[in-house]
Amino acid sequence: MDIIAAGQEWQFAGRARGHSHRALGWNEQKLRRFAEWCATQDVRHVEAVTAALVNRFLVSLPPALTDLTRKGYAQSVKAFLNWCAREDLLSEKIPRRISMPRVTVKVIQTYTPDQVRRLLAACEREVYPAMRVRDRALVSVLLDTGLRAGELCGLTLGNVHFGQDSYVQVLGKGRRERQVGLGERSRAELHRYIYRHRSAPESQQRVWVNQKGGPLQVGGLDQLLYRLRDWAGPEQFEGIRVSSHTFRHTFAVAYLVGGGDVYVLSRLLGHSQITTTEVYLRAYQSRMARRGPSVADAFLRG
Repeated sequence: MDIIAAGQEWQFAGRARGHSHRALGWNEQKLRRFAEWCATQDVRHVEAVTAALVNRFLVSLPPALTDLTRKGYAQSVKAFLNWCAREDLLSEKIPRRISMPRVTVKVIQTYTPDQVRRLLAACEREVYPAMRVRDRALVSVLLDTGLRAGELCGLTLGNVHFGQDSYVQVLGKGRRERQVGLGERSRAELHRYIYRHRSAPESQQRVWVNQKGGPLQVGGLDQLLYRLRDWAGPEQFEGIRVSSHTFRHTFAVAYLVGGGDVYVLSRLLGHSQITTTEVYLRAYQSRMARRGPSVADAFLRG
């Protein structure tokens, strides 16, 4: 079967299983590049694909790509070939023999309390009062919940619950629902925004809206955070990316520093595997080790 035709069938199967448009687009783009490269090697049918061929493709990727991007290509191609194996288009041994690229373990970047305070103060630079309240609520909720950008922007009014037990209910990756609690500050900021300052048509159920009352998109969220960074002073954020994902990192590490359980954190973040959450545990342990007593100071003190 032709690789491109098989890829289209794989995409149809993904849609039928309810995979997100973002995940489908991600895989489609990477598989298209793989199929085009295979054509240059005179390989156009799935039956002719070998593990060695896939490994050569991964080596051929531009050196400028990050380790994570390379691993993403390997994961997409391997997922496709696993589907092909289940459809009896090639041997199941092929995807098992693909070498997954190693990813450099980097220090997880998190905001300092001072940086978050500066972003909150920068919200006051917004021209319209309603946008100031929205921005403060948004920053507070990001810090307090660790939601992904898509989860935050997709949050609807019906999934925000206020009361003694305040929380938001989100639909995460793999269409897995979860509930994440709100602290006093984020609850108060969000309540004030929704009931006093949010202006949108009655049909608009998204919580976060732009100045015109339309839904705030992920791209708009990025622009909003960049704007706050520039108002707060870019020099205050040197070496750290101001993004919703950095808020997610900050939430996770701060949760562990505060004595939270890694298994509970895994549920709050919407991870399907605990190994994904253990990245934050290693960052927390590294931080605690770094803050340990100085051996030289103690040794030479006597």
